[in-house]
Amino acid sequence: MKTKLFAILVCICIAAGAGFAQGKPGNQDGQPTPPQSQTEVQKPGSQTAQPQQNELQVKIQELAREVKQLNLTQDEAKQIQEALEKQTQTMELARAEIREMQAKLSRLLLEEKPNRSEIEKTIRQSIEAEYRIRMMQMERILAVREILGQNRWTILVRIMKQMEGKELTKEEIKELVKLGINAETLRLLFGIIKSLQ
Repeated sequence: MKTKLFAILVCICIAAGAGFAQGKPGNQDGQPTPPQSQTEVQKPGSQTAQPQQNELQVKIQELAREVKQLNLTQDEAKQIQEALEKQTQTMELARAEIREMQAKLSRLLLEEKPNRSEIEKTIRQSIEAEYRIRMMQMERILAVREILGQNRWTILVRIMKQMEGKELTKEEIKELVKLGINAETLRLLFGIIKSLQ
């Protein structure tokens, strides 16, 4: 009985070993067979950067198209800059006031017995300064919108969304100039966008 059981176990082990060997692709020497498909075999650096480069090119072309449609003139750029500069000093003073209130609040909270009424007063002053800044920003937006008109303001908003959180590299600016965008127009436009953001 034991001999038969041992023989059955040996047969199972041999069959399992054969199945495992067949499951791995290899050559006669037992070495793994190298991949043959085009997707598996790629030369170093081949076409890896191509999709990113194409995507960047499309974005640059789209930006150039939007800037051309905006058709910002020197006179309009000057009017916009004047409108944006009107309240620059007032906004900076309000920002400085907010920073001062934040520092004061930090000091108040570190006291052994914080003065609640002073904390409330400080927070209220900070909120009021922030409100003034928001209103000034809104007035700036309305002034620029009035100069450009509704349709071109919409184009500027699209450009601002494309430019949000990034600055163009020298290479990208060169590409825009190659696509027919005036370098001075770009400089003025980026200045306007920076002031509005």
